[in-house]
Amino acid sequence: MKIARIAASLFVLFLFHSCDKVTDATPNQTGKISISSAAVSAVTFNSAITGGTVNSDGGSEVIERGVCYATTPYPTISNIRVRAGTGLGSYQVTLQGLTPETKYFVRAYAYSAKDTSYGEHLEFTTASLLPTVNTNTISAITTANAQASSEVVSIGASALTQRGVCWSTTTNPTIANDKTTDGTTIGSYNSNIIGLKQNTRYYVRAYATNSYGTAYGKELTFITPMPTTEDLHQIQFLDNNIGFIAGNKVIIKTINGGDTWTKIRESSTINFTSIRFENENLGYAGGNDQYYAYIFKTTDGGLNWTQVTRFWNGNERLKVTKIFTYGASKVSCLVNSYPNASQISGSMYFSSDAGSNWVKTSASKIVGFNCGDINSAGIVYIGSSKYWAGVTYNVAVFTSTFFSTASTSLTEKIIDVYADMNGMDINGTKGYAVGSEGRYFTSGDGGVNWTMRSIAGYSAEIFADVNFRDNVKGFIVGTNGLLLRTTDGGLSWFKEPTNTTEILRSLAVKPDGTVFAVGDKGEIFRKVL
Repeated sequence: MKIARIAASLFVLFLFHSCDKVTDATPNQTGKISISSAAVSAVTFNSAITGGTVNSDGGSEVIERGVCYATTPYPTISNIRVRAGTGLGSYQVTLQGLTPETKYFVRAYAYSAKDTSYGEHLEFTTASLLPTVNTNTISAITTANAQASSEVVSIGASALTQRGVCWSTTTNPTIANDKTTDGTTIGSYNSNIIGLKQNTRYYVRAYATNSYGTAYGKELTFITPMPTTEDLHQIQFLDNNIGFIAGNKVIIKTINGGDTWTKIRESSTINFTSIRFENENLGYAGGNDQYYAYIFKTTDGGLNWTQVTRFWNGNERLKVTKIFTYGASKVSCLVNSYPNASQISGSMYFSSDAGSNWVKTSASKIVGFNCGDINSAGIVYIGSSKYWAGVTYNVAVFTSTFFSTASTSLTEKIIDVYADMNGMDINGTKGYAVGSEGRYFTSGDGGVNWTMRSIAGYSAEIFADVNFRDNVKGFIVGTNGLLLRTTDGGLSWFKEPTNTTEILRSLAVKPDGTVFAVGDKGEIFRKVL
């Protein structure tokens, strides 16, 4: 019997020590020692502070206490450990030589001759060598500027040398793109993003730099608004920087090549349909309300405008379709009158005294004057709407020599086709015009004689304007956001994407080759081709 009791006692002792070994590697079992882990604090890229408290030794003196840690869960004293003395009470240790941007697992531990116990299982991640920065919000968005709110959460392993935001029209901007510099301290800061292009999507990231490199925050995006949502009718560039647009109730101007546009004239009643600047100071704008058509003049680049005349034709609606200038004093314009829904009557007005007095000339046929262009000699060519000639509709090209001979008469050249001419470009000895039903016209003698062509696949479209940079590269715009391009003088045409379905009404090509087109709902399209 005594032998049996001894055997039973040995069996119980064996089971006890077996459970103690399992406790070393599992989270929820402890020995007789009572110990708790202290929270991890002051985490850097290579260090952290933690500790523990030995609350009870279970009747056997604690001969070692401390913290053990590893990159795998539930570390034990078989892993790396930092000793912190003996006995009961609280203690603190510093974990050093850690790897940046690494998750660590940590537990307080204590052991005696009889027992090993662990505190709560904790985890933390070391900081980066680089700073930590957040891009929070984008606000105060205008046609040219915006404001970003950001925060440097951590400076990383060394002092900041720069912080700010960077932006681009492509994703993931870096400090190689446009950027701000906004101090070298930790915490929140605001950045002013300036010099933006209108109606453009931008991508923004906060950044912070130290001696180890540059870190970026989350990418945010925004779109700058258009300068106006009014329908736009005509655009003109004087050079690579200065340009003007006439639209419903607004005239806008750019001085930086079309990056930004500023309103220089607004009206509550007048739709501006035509614009023409002789130079950067002298310019004219045409418009109409429900009663009159007007011509306005500026001599200071659009800062101030003066009404020089208004045209009236009973109860008929009027529209200024084109303005031509030649020197400081000579100006003429095309005006259409609309007696009824199916009829257009065009007239041309001439002034030799900068708009003070005008002489009127009309065509011999009831036809609209829709478009025109002036060559270097001052000869104006006018494209008309179609008119009834008994059995078929025809279109005519009219010629004015007012600027060269002071004649107020018009000559006409009938083109026996069914079409309206809507846009015209005279380019040296070449002439180009476009119109309805996808019609395309060319002239080899500078606008005297014309040949009609069709561009396959576009007979349902209305071409609104045409512009040739030279006699090889040319562009056509029209309905449904249409932009066509040719590189062989008009023998073949290719469609360019515009991402709009609005009608594009007017076209300009800057000397540097940048194409601008404007249309309804404030659409300003730009493309470098």
